[in-house]
Amino acid sequence: MSFQTGTYEFWETVLEKLESRIDSALLVVTDSEGSSPGRAGFKMLISSDGKLAGSIGGGSLEHDLAESTRGKIRHKDESIYYKKFYHDEDNTENKSGLICSGSQGIACIPVSSKYIGTIKNIIAAIKNNRHGLINISSRKIDFVEGEFSGPDISFTHHSDDDWHYAEKTGTLNNLYIFGGGHCGLALSRVMKELNFYIRIYDDREKIATMEQNIFANEKKIISYDKVESELNDGENVYAVIMTSGHRADEIVLKQLIRRKIKYLGMMGSPSKVNQIYMNLLNQGFTKADIDNVHSPIGLSVNSKTPEEIAVSIAAQIIKIKNQ
Repeated sequence: MSFQTGTYEFWETVLEKLESRIDSALLVVTDSEGSSPGRAGFKMLISSDGKLAGSIGGGSLEHDLAESTRGKIRHKDESIYYKKFYHDEDNTENKSGLICSGSQGIACIPVSSKYIGTIKNIIAAIKNNRHGLINISSRKIDFVEGEFSGPDISFTHHSDDDWHYAEKTGTLNNLYIFGGGHCGLALSRVMKELNFYIRIYDDREKIATMEQNIFANEKKIISYDKVESELNDGENVYAVIMTSGHRADEIVLKQLIRRKIKYLGMMGSPSKVNQIYMNLLNQGFTKADIDNVHSPIGLSVNSKTPEEIAVSIAAQIIKIKNQ
């Protein structure tokens, strides 16, 4: 499960506890500096039934805060607090017990049934990649739908009793997979764990791997000569072509090769890829167009199985995303 809010499964776990009337509290990393293992947006759910979900970075700090939060839950303490922790043995104040340098601010928010409506709205927005804003302050949690300017996560701090954390929804990286076979299924599984919003397409009806794909957010049967309208341009858009045949690969590639997206990759052997490139050059596409395509796809790890291929593609996508 992702540490961050991007996965709706985390928030569904929160909702499950609230609807079951299991006393719980959220720990949220509101801000971080340096080499802190906990980054802004990391979250952890502590419940009175002993269950944990998510993480705020691990180590002794996470353990100690989980224990103190359990005590807060037992004593029915519903106050929200914020505290800054420093990962430095030489620091005289709020030492975390870690020595990695840096710091992280953490808010503790007890959650009860009064937040059920808010949590449901957060889940719906994240599940459908809709724009909105999660607000956490020293008073409450709330959620507002709509598009907002500014960074994806922001934090303002006037005092430990006067602060505001805001996190956007609808900002997930979008992965479009053209080809719903075994490799498409494996890639969906890996990229789901990496917090991507996944759309997968195939032109074949009722293939088992599409039916088995529970990881994609959207699945669609479509004629490959009509895929251009399915994909939006943008710096958070990634596309992978892995259809069942080279002719379909070429049909899709021609529609996407000049789109302004972050990543375009096509699976195939060197000979197949070269033949498609020659066909495109003969049709008026340029070498500059072709240079935008990552093919053969993925980082070179001598991958053989669909799962290994998926890992190599995921590694290449993450490398480009983080450049």
